Amino acid sequence: MNKDGTPAASITRRALFDRIWSKPMTTNAAELGTTTSALSSLAQRVGLPLPRAGHWMKKEVGKEPPIPDFPANSGLDEKTYSLPAPGVRAMLRLVPAKV
Repeated sequence: MNKDGTPAASITRRALFDRIWSKPMTTNAAELGTTTSALSSLAQRVGLPLPRAGHWMKKEVGKEPPIPDFPANSGLDEKTYSLPAPGVRAMLRLVPAKV
């Protein structure tokens, strides 16, 4: 459950791997209602490889970078992982300077 009372999204390790390698992290984060850093952190925590810098640019120009094989791990693959909703940043109140 998120801070605002909405249920947290969840994903399996295999589904996360498939999403990571099918479209950019920013697109995935928007679709799942989380942040790119939350997705990257989860992927690293469960031992999934991430696309290197420039992966999606190369793919756009027809240079298909290789996609790694799914690193199966029976202990991690059976679980479902929750994705946190993006936090609300506190607005800084600008106080006028005293002259």
